[in-house]
Amino acid sequence: MNKIKIAGAGISGFTAGINLIKLGYDVEIFEKKDSIAKRFKGDFQGIENWTTEEDAIEIIKRCGIETNFKITPSYKFKITSYDNKITNFSSKRAFYYLIQRGFENGNLDKSLYEQAIKLGIKINFNVKELPEDIDIIATGPQKSSAIILGINFKTNNEDTHLMLCDNDLAPKGYAYLLIVDGEATIATAFMPTEKNSNLYLENTINKIKSLFDIDIKDEKKFGTYGSFSTNNIYEKNKQLYIGEAAGLQDFLFGFGLRYAIISGYLAAKSIHEKTDYSLMAKNTFSGTIKASFVNRFLYEKLDNKKYAFMINKLSNVDDLILFLRKRYNFNLKRKILYPIIKKIYT
Repeated sequence: MNKIKIAGAGISGFTAGINLIKLGYDVEIFEKKDSIAKRFKGDFQGIENWTTEEDAIEIIKRCGIETNFKITPSYKFKITSYDNKITNFSSKRAFYYLIQRGFENGNLDKSLYEQAIKLGIKINFNVKELPEDIDIIATGPQKSSAIILGINFKTNNEDTHLMLCDNDLAPKGYAYLLIVDGEATIATAFMPTEKNSNLYLENTINKIKSLFDIDIKDEKKFGTYGSFSTNNIYEKNKQLYIGEAAGLQDFLFGFGLRYAIISGYLAAKSIHEKTDYSLMAKNTFSGTIKASFVNRFLYEKLDNKKYAFMINKLSNVDDLILFLRKRYNFNLKRKILYPIIKKIYT
């Protein structure tokens, strides 16, 4: 039996391991921390559902993952800006799916861990030095490209999905309130070059309190970060890089779970079929990553008044999901803009 060694017990690492052990491989995972999901405390994250026609749930299943974790579709959400005008959006297709991160029952990380253990994957914790013959690198973010600060809490408020575009709350980013079945997250996401990060979170909480009669109980603060790159490393020294270790992340909104799951699946597929993983990954991700890079540049040009103008324009779009999908298409316009914008950033 062929043995596969994976560095990192995260979403992409577990996805690769689960697929490989189902294909008959002996899989061993090495994790430097003493447990999984140490960065996460039950905070909500989204799996976006607009960049492809195939629904995200079907993609997860196709990638060999059992959906026995709590996953909530969002058919309605709200957006506001500095003017406090709340605009409602709705769709027959889910805009995104919400999951919770961490090691609690029903959370994505706990589910993947249990699926891996059930299948017989060996997981080693507190690994300070990786074996030299690691096959897959799934060690998460390699640098801090975006900061997320927030609080998780219990509430009696009704389910709400709210996005706040306001540079006083999240410079060049966005803040959000998510409530699902009495559990909630308030957070702000912004670039790591910004100072006064705690002030942004405080401003976000105060803004939400001014908009809603919000009930906050059992508050717990959290902080995490994400890693983006257009110079994605998919293979180095015969090791396959997946998830955020490969720099796979959406440059605009930071949705990375889809990339983590698909890249883990592709790595397993390439090992079993003896195909070129790097080529498969480039063909799958390159266009969308580059389009999101252009989208990020354009988004950062918006000030608060332009945010309000953008929200108003979006409210008149017939099909917001189709509108977003077109913005993630690496079409001729974005192909022309991409090298120019990349030169500006570098």
